[in-house]
Amino acid sequence: MTRMTQGQWNAQASDIDLRFGLRDVVSRYGGLVEHYRTGLYPSMRPEKYSRAYQERDSLDDALADEWSSQPLSLAYGTAEMHMGSAQDHLGAVAIALGSNLQDSIMTLARGVVEGCARAAWLLETNIDGRARIARCITERLDALREQAGRIERLQMQGGPDTFERIAAIERSAIRQGVEVIRDKKGNAVAVGWDRFPRATQAVELLYDRLGPNYGRGIYADLSAVAHGTLAAFAYKKLPLLDPREAPIQAPPPEDRIPFERGVVMALTAYDEAVRRYFTLFGWALGPWHDFLTRAHARLRALLGVEPSRLDIVRIRGDD
Repeated sequence: MTRMTQGQWNAQASDIDLRFGLRDVVSRYGGLVEHYRTGLYPSMRPEKYSRAYQERDSLDDALADEWSSQPLSLAYGTAEMHMGSAQDHLGAVAIALGSNLQDSIMTLARGVVEGCARAAWLLETNIDGRARIARCITERLDALREQAGRIERLQMQGGPDTFERIAAIERSAIRQGVEVIRDKKGNAVAVGWDRFPRATQAVELLYDRLGPNYGRGIYADLSAVAHGTLAAFAYKKLPLLDPREAPIQAPPPEDRIPFERGVVMALTAYDEAVRRYFTLFGWALGPWHDFLTRAHARLRALLGVEPSRLDIVRIRGDD
């Protein structure tokens, strides 16, 4: 049996401390969201003065059509579904941090980022209720088009129902005076003002406030590990902060993308989606921001990042 040197023992102990510290932070993120749902806002409904309540109250009945009897409620429900998936993946990240797994943490983090990106697109705070409904219809239309393509290729059953649902969306959009966007073959692919963003574009939009191409780089890193490409094992450990404010001591090089990088990116995505949801529902952001202040201080200590004006997880436009 090979005996470990003191340096190897210290390095292993440090890695264990990092993993368990990160697991605690990640668990607390999900725990606080559950506290909002079960303790602070157990009805799970938007406050009466909130954007979500006003949009539902004024548009759900007014814009009901054959594609949906409650289109605004469906839009918010779809976003909640994506957030639920993201939270489930975040919980799995916490479980994986309690083991010696590494690459799977990055793959799970990718699931968090993807779910949050989809939710955030529907929860954009700078669009109105009609645009939110249009985005929900476009997402539904994209899923139905993908299903229709599989039916045609594989000659599966269920074709008439799928194509009728697509036609119902088209008829509803036309009746509501919303533009139907078509591809070169004349197939409806979107309604309203936005085409359905592919995965990379959705992640770029999610991280837009952090700078151009930030999201693309994050998604490329996570995807490289998820797909087992050689790029995942040819990286050096990069600073988690803005390059203009890198830590005083550069992190040591690694032979692969470090798992803690995926954890931080997952928390960044989760924070963005959660804040949009709370903002639209009129839920108090104070407890969330108070928690983040403590969580970010803990993350800095765990990752060895010097204090700075930049938030390690969340860079806000109003900082």
